[in-house]
Amino acid sequence: MTTALLIDCKMRGYSVGMLSFLLLLNSCFADGGGALRTPISSIDEKLERVTKMPLMIGSKSTRFSPPMTEHCDRITIQNMTCSFFTQPLNHFVPRGRSPSYEQRYCVYNEFAEKNSTSPILFYTGNESPLEQYINHTGLMWELAPVLKARVVFVEHRYEGESLPNVGSDCLSYASTIQALADYARILEENLNPHNKAPVFAFGGSYGGMLSAWFRMKYPHLVAGAIAGSAPTAAFPQSANEKIDWSARVLAAGLSKPYPPNGSTKQEPNHCNSNLLAAWPLISWIAQQNGSDDFLQNSFRLCEPLNGDAPALLRWAQAIWFDMGEGSFPYPSSYIPFSLLHKKVNLPPWPTQDACWKSSTLHKDWGVDFSGNLSNVNYSITYGDSGLSLDVDWDEISVRSSISLETLKNSTQIGGLLRSVRDAVSVWYNITKDVKCFNVSQEAPNKQRINQESMQSRHLLREKKDPIQVCHDAMKEMGSWPPLCCNDEINMVMTFARGMGSDFFWPPSHPRSISTYSDIAKNMNPVPCLDPDGLYGFSKEPYDPWSTWLEAYYGSGLNMDGHSNIVFSNGLLDPWSAGGVYAEHPWEDPPYSGPMVQQITKSDVIALIIENGGHHTDLMYSSKSDSEDITRAREIEHDYLVKWIDNFWKSK
Repeated sequence: MTTALLIDCKMRGYSVGMLSFLLLLNSCFADGGGALRTPISSIDEKLERVTKMPLMIGSKSTRFSPPMTEHCDRITIQNMTCSFFTQPLNHFVPRGRSPSYEQRYCVYNEFAEKNSTSPILFYTGNESPLEQYINHTGLMWELAPVLKARVVFVEHRYEGESLPNVGSDCLSYASTIQALADYARILEENLNPHNKAPVFAFGGSYGGMLSAWFRMKYPHLVAGAIAGSAPTAAFPQSANEKIDWSARVLAAGLSKPYPPNGSTKQEPNHCNSNLLAAWPLISWIAQQNGSDDFLQNSFRLCEPLNGDAPALLRWAQAIWFDMGEGSFPYPSSYIPFSLLHKKVNLPPWPTQDACWKSSTLHKDWGVDFSGNLSNVNYSITYGDSGLSLDVDWDEISVRSSISLETLKNSTQIGGLLRSVRDAVSVWYNITKDVKCFNVSQEAPNKQRINQESMQSRHLLREKKDPIQVCHDAMKEMGSWPPLCCNDEINMVMTFARGMGSDFFWPPSHPRSISTYSDIAKNMNPVPCLDPDGLYGFSKEPYDPWSTWLEAYYGSGLNMDGHSNIVFSNGLLDPWSAGGVYAEHPWEDPPYSGPMVQQITKSDVIALIIENGGHHTDLMYSSKSDSEDITRAREIEHDYLVKWIDNFWKSK
């Protein structure tokens, strides 16, 4: 998913008319285990020693050690041959009865020895224009010369330049099933007729889901798949009891040192406890008369808070998911560009940077807890201030009160609040030029639909120009919101936080809620909004259980019958909570099992990257990569070599 895959499903900044999607999209994004529950550490004994010696296929050494490239030396879309392929919008009606559209794809053949039989590395485009994936999926560019492979990137329908030109039911064709049919057809009829060459699907986030599903649904066309950070086990039937697991991942990441693969002998890390203590403190301060100036100055807010503590909490808590996704060992614009459409960099290891480098959040600010944290029933004492608060789920009360003046003079209270501000500034001041913060703004300079655009859309509606209205809707929304609507995508592992296993507060649900089943009982699903009557969305309320997707693709908890898929997940990435595993690493954290888990005997594996962010393994290699990231790419390379060998043996 681009990142995709985000708690609010990239709804930030969409027009008011789209906000009715929010309940459904709240879980979208942005995998489970198989029948074999005993993890193993390798394909075989050779792969187990992948960092010590090369895996041998026949008599060939296949050690993968790509050169480090500078940005200026990397292949871009300008170096590729790009064309358009005519696709039906609906693959599942008789020929000639469907509208068509032109799908953009780009090919690079310079590494291939024989174009007709050289392996094809095929990127299953996801919810951004094609350039985003061409520029960042370095693993494919590094593997291609080693494997002497063709490189192909295909743009997802409703993205970039692959927009249909229709004015009726124009968004109803956005679905994972239609997207995979696009990829199958372009392979069969254009890129690899008669299946002459082995094809390997690559994708990250939602693209990783597509890659895995492509192999699963079209195994005669796709010889294997590298599915990076693909949360295909995040759906309700697979993740019913995992509603707060993405928040648990964030808390585990915040507890790590800087860098996360560095020494654990640093001073004690108080980041989680300081954040957990800060939220009730902010709520109590906001209730005190005359506290607006204090909170405004402490957080460098542009406007007084006017007692609206929930707004400040939402603002300060909203960024941790995005920074967890962006947990790369080098400065990166990948996640910011996906969300903000700005080429600005997060720092290396942004979550740990926020804790250790950009703030003093890791320091001991005198916070002391007593009681039951897992049941969210505890007391907090705030150092030298003399203040003590009792927390009982979402309620706070004062055990030991102090005056506002005493609070203002407390060095530990002031230090705690400033450390929270400086930590969230890693995201909110990513441009390094923000003078003050607006708690209603998710990030500086975020692109939004301006009033002129809204007025233009209104005039188009009045003039009844359906094609232009639809075209503007496609450009505004892209593929993801319509996909979430049409395919009823619910990623339930993002549905809860603050339930006693992370640093968030207040809890997102009542104490009686512990599963998605509990949440669904109180849902009131509504149809997706179609203000112009043109989108073609179903008029029926969406199914909170998403039963169709799991019926069509299979549960993420059972990979029986499938083969040749690497499901890779970085444990710093919150989407890893919805990954496919033989033994789930978040079942009993911290995970201490093998890096490679065998899900089936036919090469469906889980590849667990301790210091990985959102599909870090698919990015370009870097001198800053931790050892486990480097090993992950070697393992993926070795599986591809094995699958290529098996492909030709079967001919």
